[in-house]
Amino acid sequence: YFVYYNSKHTYIKKQGWEKYGEKLVLIGNANANIVQLGSPEDVRAEVRRCLDDAATGGGYFLTGGITQATPTENVLAYFDEAHNYLGWKANRQASQTTKNY
Repeated sequence: YFVYYNSKHTYIKKQGWEKYGEKLVLIGNANANIVQLGSPEDVRAEVRRCLDDAATGGGYFLTGGITQATPTENVLAYFDEAHNYLGWKANRQASQTTKNY
């Protein structure tokens, strides 16, 4: 099951995980304003927020925010952070132990 998700719709995440558990994959949006207008460090923080927020469920596709107007340095920061950030793994392991979703 796939559910489109953003940070304003935490009830979708909670209800979906309660109903479908590990079979649910969220497709979520990074905040476009941050990705397009923020600094590379702002973009990295937004990517970490998305990954941390969605780490407790079955799966997650990080999407959104990048357009042709996005500065190259922000695009590079987005993908670099998505590839290298590992904090979400610790969050996922903790959630699987407690099943907080």
